[in-house]
Amino acid sequence: MSEFLIRTIIFIAVNSGGVGKTLIAEIFDALTRLLAIDAQFASYDHGNHALIKSLGKKVIPIAGTPDFAKGKNIVAERFTASILVIDCGANSLFGPHAALGMAQGMHKQAQKDGHRFFSLVPAGSGKIGGLDSAINAHNGMQDFDMNSRLILNDMNGSGAFGREEIPEGIAVEEIPYLPAALQALRLQLGVSIYDMIVHPKPGYEEAGKHTLAWLLKAAKAPIFKEVFEDHLERLPRVPDGLRGVFYTITTVEDVHNDRLAANCEMQSAFRALVHGNTADPRFTQNAEELQIAYRKYWKL
Repeated sequence: MSEFLIRTIIFIAVNSGGVGKTLIAEIFDALTRLLAIDAQFASYDHGNHALIKSLGKKVIPIAGTPDFAKGKNIVAERFTASILVIDCGANSLFGPHAALGMAQGMHKQAQKDGHRFFSLVPAGSGKIGGLDSAINAHNGMQDFDMNSRLILNDMNGSGAFGREEIPEGIAVEEIPYLPAALQALRLQLGVSIYDMIVHPKPGYEEAGKHTLAWLLKAAKAPIFKEVFEDHLERLPRVPDGLRGVFYTITTVEDVHNDRLAANCEMQSAFRALVHGNTADPRFTQNAEELQIAYRKYWKL
């Protein structure tokens, strides 16, 4: 296993649900496994425990009151790897069972022990109220001198969403959203990002290549560069010979390589194919099949 010169704690939290907390934790899982870096994962999620559902028994559930003392204890007594990632579920940061106190304890103990501490606050574009919730969480972290980053998750291909509403002085980063068809496929197969890439089920090798290409793009975000430093140079290269992603899916239960799509990038291709108004050979090559799939999937 590779080791960091400085051990690192990643605390991922925001009260909004469905904005990318677990996705970011899974990116850390995939990168640490590809780089052979030892990592620990924990979840504080009021019963949903999405990360546990995704990564399995390797994720430790945090039970009890998430107070300052518990945060210090986790870092002082239970942090044994090079990196620790904590995924807090929706509505976990503030309120009667607030994880903010736990974050403070982790941060304080990390400073004492010479570890790095990063607070990541995801904000999914297109999520109603998600940006306000993220800004409040970010400010709460900053009030206690924690290194906090607002991470825009480019959902639905709308990376510019809400940027004008973010106050000056807030550090903002962006990760690309996992394309909708890849996400649907991954959830249907019940596999992690890492397994999708390294151990694809027979017939889904193309999907694994596209997932790796997306992960390598996500890894260029400043937070991953800062956490992993020169280790990122050991990541594999983008696979050669990727087909264009001019495909769609028939049903979520029947997703195959020949209908793989980055759906947020496909609308112009859909319109051209369905209405038959393009001469582009990349579109017309599978026009008949895609039209059938389009009508079946959307029941047109």
